[in-house]
Amino acid sequence: MSFTDLVEEVRHLGLDEQLELQEILERNLVSLRREEIYRNHLETVEELGAGKVIFSSDIDELMKQVSEA
Repeated sequence: MSFTDLVEEVRHLGLDEQLELQEILERNLVSLRREEIYRNHLETVEELGAGKVIFSSDIDELMKQVSEA
C-alpha cells in the first residue's frame, strides 16, 4: 500500500477513528522524539568522556565551534 493509498483510507474513516488515529500518531511521535533526545544524550556523554566537549564563555569561541560542527 502506498502512502497516497493510506491517506485515502484514513480520509474514509469516521471522525472517532480519525481522532483515535491522531492520538496514536501523536504518542508515537513523542516516543520517537524521546528516543532521539536520549540517543543525543548518550552521544554527548560519550563525547564528554572522550574530551571532545569544550566549554567556553567566549562568544567568538562558541561561534567558531558551532560553525565547525
